Amino acid sequence: MDKRFEQIPVSEKLDGVIDHCMEQLHKEQKSKRKKWMKKTFISLGTAAAVFVCAVFFGASNPNAAESIPLIGHITRLMQGEQKPAQEYIQESNGVKITVSEVTHDNHWISMNVVFYSKSGFPQEMYASTSGTECGLLEFISEIRFDFYDQTIADSSYMKGSFTDENTYSGKINIPIDQRIPASARKDIKIPKEFDFIWNISIIYDWPYDLWEYALNEEKPYHTSFLPNNGFGGTWDFQFSIPLNVNQ
Repeated sequence: MDKRFEQIPVSEKLDGVIDHCMEQLHKEQKSKRKKWMKKTFISLGTAAAVFVCAVFFGASNPNAAESIPLIGHITRLMQGEQKPAQEYIQESNGVKITVSEVTHDNHWISMNVVFYSKSGFPQEMYASTSGTECGLLEFISEIRFDFYDQTIADSSYMKGSFTDENTYSGKINIPIDQRIPASARKDIKIPKEFDFIWNISIIYDWPYDLWEYALNEEKPYHTSFLPNNGFGGTWDFQFSIPLNVNQ
């Protein structure tokens, strides 16, 4: 710096003005920080209040809460609910099959199934003493796991009940252990989630009386038990199956 500037006299008033300006600037910055913190706490308090109100509103008015997206979402989170179960639908020859809530426990695949027949069901499917108690549906299909490179012939039964004359709802359980040969199982580690193919070709309806007779251990020996003709078609499913962590 040029030494001539050092020789220029500076008024004490100017020093005071500079000190005053610096003090004011400091106060303004401090005031802005306070205002920012105040706004932040107000926002957090408002969010907390909305959350608490949403919880109480959802608990007391679940139907109304579900119609309000934000509150409905908060209510489902608080109740430990996940997003609605994904549905898989296939339709062939007047028969619609809807699959949902598919999970596995390393030994069994479990799924909910709704079977709709446009033509209805034969009367033999119904128990004579009940309007909902009925026989079973047998699904003839081919299955495939993404961790095992072979297609497997499968026959699994659906146990359920009639919700109306055209609709049969129930559950199907497919045994993983029994479908994969023992020689291959020892080298296979079932992943937490895997892709699964389920191609259905025939669905037999087992009359109630015949099915009950087939399950009777004291029955006389017969070479075969045959269901009705059932339903033929093509219902090809493919979905990912997660591990059921609740079991």
